Amino acid sequence: MVQLLGLDNTKGGEVRTLLLALLLAGNSSVVSVRPHPSACFAPCSLELRITYEHHPANKMVAVLLEGNNHFDYGEIPLHESTPAVLTRKYHNLPAGEYAAIVVLVRHDGRDIEAGRAKATITITGD
Repeated sequence: MVQLLGLDNTKGGEVRTLLLALLLAGNSSVVSVRPHPSACFAPCSLELRITYEHHPANKMVAVLLEGNNHFDYGEIPLHESTPAVLTRKYHNLPAGEYAAIVVLVRHDGRDIEAGRAKATITITGD
């Protein structure tokens, strides 16, 4: 996804800003994200359940979890045999507000964004 956006990995702030701007533009029904739990006490173990619509041109799902002092970015490659429900787990997250952002990338001659979703997580205490 970083390459898709034309940025390198050293520019995390720019990646976060651009991904957030893309996601604020709207939601899509081809991909969704549900945090479990959506609110908890620190330190918290969190699981993101990502559901996407199967399509032969799907290339990957990019996952961003961003909080006050936390940033995690990963890419999950998609194949025909990839399950339609994916999970991404995080452990020992400190207190704060978190945004989970998921982007479905499709390759139709070039990489394009096929869908996006966002969820908010609140972790209290510490």
